[in-house]
Amino acid sequence: MDGKVIDIRTENGEGLEQKRDTVADRLLKRQEERNELMEKRRQEHQNTKVTEESSKFFTDTFTQESDEIRNQLSNIGNLSKQQLSDRFDTLTEKLQKLQKFVTDSTRFLTSYDIRRSQVILTDLQSLLTAKRNELIPKKKFAFKSRKKESAEPPTGPPVTKIDAGSKQPETNPSFRSDALIYSDKISETIVLGEDVNMKDVEMGSLENCVVKILGVPSTLHLHNMKNTTILSGPVSTSIFIDQCSGCKFVIACQQLRCHHTRESEFYLHVTSRGIIEDTQTVRFAPYNFSHPKTDEHFKLAGLNPDRNNWNDIDDFNWLAKDVHSPNWSILPEGERIKSWNDL
Repeated sequence: MDGKVIDIRTENGEGLEQKRDTVADRLLKRQEERNELMEKRRQEHQNTKVTEESSKFFTDTFTQESDEIRNQLSNIGNLSKQQLSDRFDTLTEKLQKLQKFVTDSTRFLTSYDIRRSQVILTDLQSLLTAKRNELIPKKKFAFKSRKKESAEPPTGPPVTKIDAGSKQPETNPSFRSDALIYSDKISETIVLGEDVNMKDVEMGSLENCVVKILGVPSTLHLHNMKNTTILSGPVSTSIFIDQCSGCKFVIACQQLRCHHTRESEFYLHVTSRGIIEDTQTVRFAPYNFSHPKTDEHFKLAGLNPDRNNWNDIDDFNWLAKDVHSPNWSILPEGERIKSWNDL
């Protein structure tokens, strides 16, 4: 009987070889996956280590620098007037650099660390301003109405321009005595010039007003405002807003702190993060105010015009990290005001 002769040994050999290759491939793939997992864990550990080291470096450096500023302010009273002026300028520069250090470190700091640092910076700024005004008293602001050159009767709200050199009017006693103050106005346009450069400015109890700040304040305090528009050039440190409603804030600063405010819009340039607390129904858009000296004033304020965290808002009343706070939102582009020239 004719039949085909099959070499069973060959077939079995080829089958075993194929199985060995398959097993080897699986083992190799499993080893590669294990290596990738180990590398991923190593990288995660390294990133955690770097963050921890960066946080420790920040804490140590910030504590050292802030303590040095505080100590120098505590022992500043024995200097001559010229030495005082130079020392205050140096401390102001140190404080601005420390604020920039905080701003540059926000990417790896926790919200608690950021908040704690900003509280210390605010306290140091207030202490520096109080010491400067105690030891080098400055002239108070005067508020004079700007006369129109034309004989035509005025149309629209009155315009008030703030100049330096005359007596300060009576103001709300709750205001800080060391600040340049403007308050208690209805339906006026208020213009502040470069007299406010590197000074604290406080404004409150304004209703249906337009405020143009064409200088570089050190800090800006705005409170108890209704239906008022604030158009501000860059502020070198912080802007504090409290008890406002129906307002538009076109502002640039290193840090924004907003409390007890509602139904308002922010056109914001902030180089660290905006912070809101006890605030509802506020909307944010990028800063879009300019005037002939805008670029010069950004340099004077020490703000980076290319770094803007206008949409990175930290709501201290909203702790859920994976859910957006219902208290603030992005202002849709179609609803944004494109130009402020007509105000």
